[in-house]
Amino acid sequence: MTDIFFHICNKMKSFLLMELLCIIFVSHNVSGQGNIRIRHVLSMIPSYRESYDYNPTLYLLSTTEKYIINGRVSVPYQQRVYPFTIQPLGYHILSVSNYDVGYNTGYRSLAITVEADGDVVVYCSGGYGSYYDSFYVMPFNQLGKEYYLYSYDPYSTNIGSYFSISALQENTDILIYFDKPYIYSSVTYDRYNPLAIKLNSYSTHLFEVTTDFTGTYLESTKPVSVICGTPEVSFEGRRSAMMDIPAPVESWGSLFLVTYFKSQSNYLVRVLAAYNNTEISVETIGLNDTRIVTLQPGEYYHQEVPTGTMFISSSNPVMVVQYTWSKYPAMVMVPPLDRAIKGPLRFINLVSENNDLTVWISSLDVHGLLVDGVTITGTPIETDYYGWSIIHITVEGDENHVLSHVDPDVRIVAIAYRNGYSANAVMYFVQEDSDIDTVPPFIYDCPDSPVTAESNANSNLVSVFWNPPTAFDNSGLDVKENSNFNPGDTFPPGSTDVFYTFTDISDNNATCMFEVLVRDVTTPDIMHCPSDLVISTCTSFIEVSWEEPTAFDDSGQDVTRNMSHSPGDQFFIGDTTVNYIFTDLAGNEAICNFLVTIGPQKCTSPAVTGLIVAITIFSLAIILLIIAIVLLCVQQQLCGKCDNDCRDEQGNLIELRGLHNVLSIIDMTGKYDIIVQGPVDGD
Repeated sequence: MTDIFFHICNKMKSFLLMELLCIIFVSHNVSGQGNIRIRHVLSMIPSYRESYDYNPTLYLLSTTEKYIINGRVSVPYQQRVYPFTIQPLGYHILSVSNYDVGYNTGYRSLAITVEADGDVVVYCSGGYGSYYDSFYVMPFNQLGKEYYLYSYDPYSTNIGSYFSISALQENTDILIYFDKPYIYSSVTYDRYNPLAIKLNSYSTHLFEVTTDFTGTYLESTKPVSVICGTPEVSFEGRRSAMMDIPAPVESWGSLFLVTYFKSQSNYLVRVLAAYNNTEISVETIGLNDTRIVTLQPGEYYHQEVPTGTMFISSSNPVMVVQYTWSKYPAMVMVPPLDRAIKGPLRFINLVSENNDLTVWISSLDVHGLLVDGVTITGTPIETDYYGWSIIHITVEGDENHVLSHVDPDVRIVAIAYRNGYSANAVMYFVQEDSDIDTVPPFIYDCPDSPVTAESNANSNLVSVFWNPPTAFDNSGLDVKENSNFNPGDTFPPGSTDVFYTFTDISDNNATCMFEVLVRDVTTPDIMHCPSDLVISTCTSFIEVSWEEPTAFDDSGQDVTRNMSHSPGDQFFIGDTTVNYIFTDLAGNEAICNFLVTIGPQKCTSPAVTGLIVAITIFSLAIILLIIAIVLLCVQQQLCGKCDNDCRDEQGNLIELRGLHNVLSIIDMTGKYDIIVQGPVDGD
């Protein structure tokens, strides 16, 4: 199934003469049998008279000519189920009886759900008496999480406007930023103070607003369905109910041709912005009137057009709403041309009376437009405006019809409205069906990225938990899920991508991806941080060395080291702090610091030391000289003047022995043994 681009519908019912409704344009739907395939959810606004039931009527249109479609409509608060069967290319009308919305606003269980085993277009009409309207019911895969709401033009007089929000899933959180102050439960809310609500599956919340709430913004955590409207609009005595489902922001466009409806002239246009600094160009064709306006989110441009066609373009996607009031009150979203699809478009007219259509085609060949394969005569309004042409045509009868062009590549979009005295008429265009399912599963609750956790100092891995996403397929069958991680798995510090892939029976894939970010809050572990060093020196500085510290990080990644000093650096007398800083990839720091203390030591200078040594040697030499002289004198006294022949006092012969610097004097009795070390004169 190709992407469904955009869906718009609104029909305005007069009391006597006119109905106005919006035709939607969608891409072709996939057909299939045997399993629930498409899920819709809708709700209503109150009827114009309290205690009157709406009894909404659902119109279910088949888009396939190949088989019968079976399905069911469920009304949970009534605990009722309405089965239905649709013939190929047929339709089924189903009335939900005794469906009373009531005037009590707040949380309600009023949602209606539609399921089928083949693709169907679903739309609903509801109201009381002649005060009713119709709208298109978007399938779940066309719903969004961001909407801007709008109400009827403030020129009218009405009894109050409403909007209702319906959820498909449990625990759907919604924030509503009201364009004007809104009091709810005695608290005032506005665009700076949003109202927060929570909805469960197929529940609704109804709001009544007494002012024009155009520009009110809502965002939700899961896709929701929204309906806006009022049970009674009155202008110059003409009255109508109106309901419309706004398109989600993601379905807006940037190119519009807005023209009058057949049999009417003047109209009013509002252009709503969702993005900052959105520049819009509004040109009234034929009047040489072009206006450039810059809008901020929630702001809208408002212009009344007496007649003719407007060309609107924008720098960012916008939503254009058209109002009529000169003859009968009406409100319709204008389909963007840049969202149009190729024909053919299949539709059904549910009344026997004629319907007028305004048709846009991406071709200059206005005569190539076909209804049921036959050329139809229309009234060209504009031709060749940026490659687009606008034509007014009339379609007769209540049968199924096909709108196409002789060129199959031409894109087509249309609005249908009714002039005449008749019952309600609603039309929807759908493209030809296809047997090939190309639509991937729709993913709910993909976790916001990143999912964060903090590292654990006691472990390198951390268990991380999240709520896993789920998926629903348009086939109604279960989808196969595959993921690379599961909640509770362990993750290292840093970033890890987690993937969930959902695959349907046709092998269409949808992927949810998010980041698990484990913040590393653990500092590196330092090893061998030195103790304080105390060193003495007799100089003013000294080189100091130590064993450097190291560090290890729990991430297993290298750490960066920065230090104030390195081993072998010179340190001066005093205290010096040495710092080592280790930083991991997450920026966590670990610091090792120690103190190096250099103290003075009493020392003699080298010059003094050399002098002392020299003096010592000189003194020793003097002493030895004196000893030698003394010994010489002793020898002379003992021996007289003898040449190596000396005797002692008793006449004993004394032997003198000299060897190098040793002199031994030994008498014959052995009583004297004098050893003198030092220089000896003679042997």
